[in-house]
Amino acid sequence: MNYLITTVLCGLMLAGIASPTFAAIYGDLNGMGSSAGMVSIGNIGGFGRDASVVLDNPAALEGAGTSASLFYTSLFGGDVVYLSTAVSIQPIKRVSLGIGVQMESIPNNDETALDTNDQIVSTGQFDYGSYRFVAGGAYRVTPELSVGMAFVYYLKRLGTVEGRGGDLMAGINVKTDVGTVLVAANNIHGSRIAFNTGGEERLDHEYVLGFQSSPMPFMSCTIYGQLKSVGSLRTPLKAAGIRTYPLDSRIFAISAGYKEIGSAIEAHKGGATMGLSLVLDEATIEYAYDTVDIYQQESQHFLSLAIQF
Repeated sequence: MNYLITTVLCGLMLAGIASPTFAAIYGDLNGMGSSAGMVSIGNIGGFGRDASVVLDNPAALEGAGTSASLFYTSLFGGDVVYLSTAVSIQPIKRVSLGIGVQMESIPNNDETALDTNDQIVSTGQFDYGSYRFVAGGAYRVTPELSVGMAFVYYLKRLGTVEGRGGDLMAGINVKTDVGTVLVAANNIHGSRIAFNTGGEERLDHEYVLGFQSSPMPFMSCTIYGQLKSVGSLRTPLKAAGIRTYPLDSRIFAISAGYKEIGSAIEAHKGGATMGLSLVLDEATIEYAYDTVDIYQQESQHFLSLAIQF
């Protein structure tokens, strides 16, 4: 299994140093979500009610209050570990602040080569890690309008190769009579990640338009939609989802969705997501199942915990 992971990682790093399109691939791999609840509705971000929203749209911090979130998944039996966590506070009226980190790690990978008999042999080991740190805030202009801004710092490591860079993210949330509309922009400046090998990787601009509505409140049902433009993609990535509380219970929720991933060098592919949520006083426990493959893994399981203080 480590041979497959090594092959994928080496291909990604070579693409990242030589081509600006790697940012779109990196965005897909590290865009697995900021909470299981987000994944379960098609990986649509910015509509949560906890600190994890700072990783998707800082303007949504306005509704997070003082909270903390933890999101975890592992692929290939633990070889690939993905973790995100965030905290938020509301120090003064109308102002909310949040920080968060997303981490993808694959330790102890076999470094391989071909021997004189064209057989694959191990020549050592290396670690891989991608990290995204976000610190931002939101300001509630009116009860219907919130704006937010965040600084995003990227760190990537593959063996002895290391890259660092930063950029900005901004968002707007607008509440209307029919629902909530959000607009978010990531990597606004299109900055570059500089590697210690001398190479560079340009961060692709990302623009997101999202929508949330409860057209049938008597059914305790909420629908979601999202369009996401990444770099040089010719068509936006689409996502849609639904969440409902059976029997009008606010304790247990069922979610389902559809999402697409893709890049400038890879065709779009889509699949279904689904999940369950359990709300216990100030704590929310969420599970999600995603059928869109990452690292050639046909499906993933996600678990997250959010706490409101």
